[in-house]
Amino acid sequence: MDTRKLLHFTETVDQGSISKAAQSLRISQPALTKSLRLLEKELEVELLVRSSSGVTVTEFGRSLYAHARAVEAEMEHARAEIRQLSGNGKSHVKIGVLPSISGNLFARAIAQVIKFLPDLEIRVYEGVHCELMSAIRRREYDFVVAMADRFEPDPGPTLRYRIVLRDQLRIIARAGHPLDGLDAVTCADLIKFPWVHPVIGAAHRPILGLLFMESGIEPPRAQVECASVQFAKTVMATSDALGLMPDHTIEPDIKAGTLCCLPIISEHLQRTVGLYYSVHRPLTPAAKAVMREIERICGGSLHGGRFS
Repeated sequence: MDTRKLLHFTETVDQGSISKAAQSLRISQPALTKSLRLLEKELEVELLVRSSSGVTVTEFGRSLYAHARAVEAEMEHARAEIRQLSGNGKSHVKIGVLPSISGNLFARAIAQVIKFLPDLEIRVYEGVHCELMSAIRRREYDFVVAMADRFEPDPGPTLRYRIVLRDQLRIIARAGHPLDGLDAVTCADLIKFPWVHPVIGAAHRPILGLLFMESGIEPPRAQVECASVQFAKTVMATSDALGLMPDHTIEPDIKAGTLCCLPIISEHLQRTVGLYYSVHRPLTPAAKAVMREIERICGGSLHGGRFS
């Protein structure tokens, strides 16, 4: 199968339009249409449904898209490795990370890495847990930093993971919130206010659910959901909305006096974070170096032996 046809196909899916994809690929629209038709003929299935508003991906197309992304990632990895072996390229690491980790602990680890590896190129992509897990299974990243909680399904035989962090989740509110300054806050108090959820992993909802179930109260429905920690913090800082976040994520906001932690401590309000990598994509020395620095900064316990 011609990898150029796969590139044409994935770009068309990403752009949602043949004309936009043709512009992005810098080829003519008829040439792109011919390439897509040849790919469909080769596979003997319809991959895309064309309409005046763009393209819609069929079930066959969705399946091919996942495989095509994995092929593109492996080709990029191979080209970079060959350039490095030939002395014509720098080492590089491609990482996916939860937004709630990237802004503090993870960023500090990367800052240390670039001090002692100045020639290393690091690409960091934020994503919610389910997106990160799908991407690492397609081998799009060297590794990802994602949830490793009891609520998460077994990663399966294609992935390995290491626990690097067990951190405390806190109920967050704006400074000066009606609940700020109280000696004790109950779930009955929390249910009176709107909630905002940074969508950073499916584990957070059941964790919050356990806290409320312990008090015999139905957990709150999130009035606002988003994929940005900073967006969620801004909403909380400028309204009476409450949220659930790890304590290290809101350290700067606590010091700045814009947010506060409500006095609720529970064994349920904890999460575990791990480093996931594919067994089909050997870790490079550069990836191992970044992983070790993340371990050091997070100071978490190890799951299994050290990276070899």
